Amino acid sequence: MAICPVGAIGPLNTNAMVIDSALQGLLENSVEGSDAIIVGFACNECVYRAVDEAGEERLQYPADLHLLEVPCTGSISAPKILQTLEAGASGVILFACDSKLCHYGRGARMANSRARVVRNLLSQSGENSDKVQVAQLIGRDAKEFAAVARDAVALIKGSNGG
Repeated sequence: MAICPVGAIGPLNTNAMVIDSALQGLLENSVEGSDAIIVGFACNECVYRAVDEAGEERLQYPADLHLLEVPCTGSISAPKILQTLEAGASGVILFACDSKLCHYGRGARMANSRARVVRNLLSQSGENSDKVQVAQLIGRDAKEFAAVARDAVALIKGSNGG
C-alpha cells in the first residue's frame, strides 16, 4: 500500500494529508532569512532508522536538511516533488532503500524514476536539475546516512549558487 500508484490506499497516520500538513508546517515555519530549506523524504523501513541512530550517536548532518518520514519514498509523486519546490524548498532529497533491498520491492526504483522525471522537467524549463537528488542507502547505517546527506545537500546547494 505504500507504493500504490494512484495513492488510493495508505497506512494510517502517514497518508497524503498528513504528509502535506507536515510539509506545509515545515516550510511555513522556517525562520525568515535562514539558509536553504532542503526537504528530505525518508523511507521509514530503513533510512529513518539510520536517521534515529545518527541522532543517538550525535552524528552531524546538515542543519538545513529537514526530514519527513514516509512509508516509502516510492510513494512520493513527481507532482509532490514539484509542489515541494514551488512551496519554497531549495531542494528535495528522496532517501530510499537500496533497490535490491527495498521492503516494497519496487519503491526505490519508483523514487529514482520520479526524480528523473522531475529533473528532466527542471532541465527543460531552464532550472538546475541538481536540486532533486535520490540517495539510496544499503542498510540502517547512521554514518552512511550522515555522509550521503552531506553529499546530497552539497550538490543541491551548489545548484542553487550557494
